[in-house]
Amino acid sequence: MALNLDSLVVDSSGRASFSGLSTGIDFVGAVDAIIAAKRIPAVTLETRITGNEEEIAALGIAGTPSLLVGERLVSGTVSLKTLHRNIAQARAS
Repeated sequence: MALNLDSLVVDSSGRASFSGLSTGIDFVGAVDAIIAAKRIPAVTLETRITGNEEEIAALGIAGTPSLLVGERLVSGTVSLKTLHRNIAQARAS
């Protein structure tokens, strides 16, 4: 890409500017690409959240706490003893 310096203006403070669109630089495209690149982590997280919400709905989970122990859904607060028993049963099957 060639840079056309015909429209380059340097003011008394040393600030350089270009007038018109003769620079050949696609500033809108560059800004859009930067914004898209910065959104990648957010989009990845949003996709993961959507997938989790779909899985929660498919399992019929309506509240917290809910634990999936093996193939068993344990909803609500349970004692540690009950949780250990559920884990032992899941490991045995």
